[in-house]
Amino acid sequence: MEPVKWIDPKLYATIKYLMPIPCIDMLVYDGVRILLVKRVNEPAKGLWWSPGGRVLKGETLVEAVHRKAIQELGTDVCVGRQVRTYDFIWRRIDGTVDHTPTTYYVVELLRGCTVILDTQHSEFKWFDDPHDLHPFLRTVIYDSGLLGGRL
Repeated sequence: MEPVKWIDPKLYATIKYLMPIPCIDMLVYDGVRILLVKRVNEPAKGLWWSPGGRVLKGETLVEAVHRKAIQELGTDVCVGRQVRTYDFIWRRIDGTVDHTPTTYYVVELLRGCTVILDTQHSEFKWFDDPHDLHPFLRTVIYDSGLLGGRL
């Protein structure tokens, strides 16, 4: 893969305004529970969410999963199955829209690894019931078949 070329923040804001941004997200599963992170930034600021983020040019989806796990959780993961791709469209209060077609993967933390969050998240928590989560995330968990397929 060629070296990553970072985009000027103003240009990236224009790109996000005009185009969807492809992403990956992870359902970190320990066989019983799903690890979620509390977001510090928009979209979904202050909500429990799945770790993940945008896919870089020249990077496969699975490569993006490994990179984002290391960046956001401080550890690599074992990548399991792909759940599916969703069109996540987040309408902000100011009228702007974030559109991120995101592909979800079920992953497991490497044995013996400790989660060390980056600055995009304030805390993490293991969930075994998706009832109080954002409806989009509940749908993803239901589609994954994890947690007994409960909504």
